[in-house]
Amino acid sequence: MKDLKKEIQRSFRLEMIGTGLYSALAKQYGRQNPNLGERLQTFSDDERMHGRLFQKCSQNLYGNALGGEQLWHFVGKMAAWAMRPLPLEAKLKKLNIAEKHAVEQIEQALATGEDTSFHKAIRVILRDEKAHAAFYDEWRSSSPMQT
Repeated sequence: MKDLKKEIQRSFRLEMIGTGLYSALAKQYGRQNPNLGERLQTFSDDERMHGRLFQKCSQNLYGNALGGEQLWHFVGKMAAWAMRPLPLEAKLKKLNIAEKHAVEQIEQALATGEDTSFHKAIRVILRDEKAHAAFYDEWRSSSPMQT
């Protein structure tokens, strides 16, 4: 990894944006479909936990915890708001692509065999990201979850 500090910062921001995005979608769809809302809220909670892992990682490696959590959370909520005109399927498909990309990036980073606190964090995160990436196909195959 060329610049680990920048990668940790970028990863933190993306996780916090994901927190806001999934949280907003959970509220939007949870009223109509509580099961979908709960699942999306779980993803939001996962993303927040991932962001906190990157904060700890930054603290361990560089002596400073990353800030701006609320700002990036807000950016995620605004992204969800901007997506409102899209049908649910299109939103979930876009998220699926992003989550699959995250899985690929994590697997590439782990393939180096390094064992920094960053690599320890992404080993923990990988399982959740795979579950997030699989959700779109699960949702499509399960008509009761569709809204």
